[in-house]
Amino acid sequence: MHDVAALIDELNKPWPDFMGRLDSDPEWARGRFMEAGFRFLLASPPRSFRWFDDDRRPELASAALYALVEGDFKRLRQYRDRGRRFAGWLVMVAHNKAAEVWRQEDRAPISCETDVIDASRPAPAGVDVLDRMIVEKVRSVIMAMEHRCRRILSGRLLWGLSNRELADLEPRHGVTNKMIGDWYRQCRLKLVAKLEKLGIRPDIFGSGAGTREGGS
Repeated sequence: MHDVAALIDELNKPWPDFMGRLDSDPEWARGRFMEAGFRFLLASPPRSFRWFDDDRRPELASAALYALVEGDFKRLRQYRDRGRRFAGWLVMVAHNKAAEVWRQEDRAPISCETDVIDASRPAPAGVDVLDRMIVEKVRSVIMAMEHRCRRILSGRLLWGLSNRELADLEPRHGVTNKMIGDWYRQCRLKLVAKLEKLGIRPDIFGSGAGTREGGS
C-alpha cells in the first residue's frame, strides 16, 4: 500500500511516473495508476459523480480508470503533457465517463452545474422547471459560440469543471484561475444575450453562476 498523499501528489505532475513505464513495466504502471487514480477520484470526485448516490462513486471511478487502461493503455496513451496537472485531464475523462453512464441509465437530463442549471431538481421560486428542450437549446447555443467561449462555457456549465481545472486544460502556459473567471463572465454575458433572443430568461443561471473560482 502506498502513501496516499504521495499517490495523489504524483497526479499533480504534468507527467506522472507511471506514464513513463507503460512499456517498460506495464504491471507496475497499471497498479500505480489504478491506485492513485481511484484514491484521487474518491477524494476529489468530478461533478457528475454527485448526480449518483454516494455508494456508486467507487464503481464510477473504477469504470473510468479501467476504460483508460484497457487495450494496452490505449486511451491513457492519448494523454499529452502540456505542462499542466495530469489530474485535470483525469477529472475531465472521469466526468465524461460518469455522464455516459448517467445517459445509459436513462435518467433525467443534467447538463450544467448544480448551482446554474439542474434539470433533475425542483426549480427555485419564480423559475420554471427546465425541460429537455431548453437544456438542449442552451447546449446548442454554447456549441455554436467562438472557440474560447465554447471551451470555457462548456467546461463550466456542461462538464461542471472549476476554474482551476479549466486552467489546467488550457493549451498555453500562464493561464490563471482569475483569467478563466474573467473569460467566463465575459462569455456568460454573450450567452445570456443569445438566450434572451430565444426567449430563455437569464435568471435560470442564478446569482452564483460567476463566482466559482477555485478547485472542485
